[in-house]
Amino acid sequence: DHSVLLTMILSKARELSRSDAGSLYLLDDIPEQGRVLRFKLAQNDSIKIDLVEAILPITRRSLAGYVAMTGETLIIDDAYNLPRDAEYAINRSLDEKLGYLTKSMLVIPMTNHVGEIIGILQLINRKRPGAPQKLTAANIPQEVIPFDNETVDLMRALAGQAAVAVEN
Repeated sequence: DHSVLLTMILSKARELSRSDAGSLYLLDDIPEQGRVLRFKLAQNDSIKIDLVEAILPITRRSLAGYVAMTGETLIIDDAYNLPRDAEYAINRSLDEKLGYLTKSMLVIPMTNHVGEIIGILQLINRKRPGAPQKLTAANIPQEVIPFDNETVDLMRALAGQAAVAVEN
């Protein structure tokens, strides 16, 4: 079951990286639109998210779009303080609507066995050890830490294996 597999991939990635939240996008080809990102899944321990599957254009302005176009992994320590020359930006409207605060992020391409990007794994707010199960906008600055190199390497390996599983 494809949806069970996607749910398991995102859940395990979040568990292994201690991420409060995450989302998963798959690349798709749509007649008359071309290649797009299909927003498939979102999970968050701290707030309730009502997922509405959406089709997003692939542009360098969004984090997932940038990773889909470049194949680069984005490691973001503070999503509200991006480098001035960054081509991408976060969409703050969801944080504002839900009363959440996105701080650390890891956005990884899911690449199959021949090097094609088939999806994007996005992890949000890596919790420090001992952090509470549920985060609030008030405690996120103290409880959220950057993604370290070891976690990034582990998530890259998981994303690659996940891509092969999704294709199969």
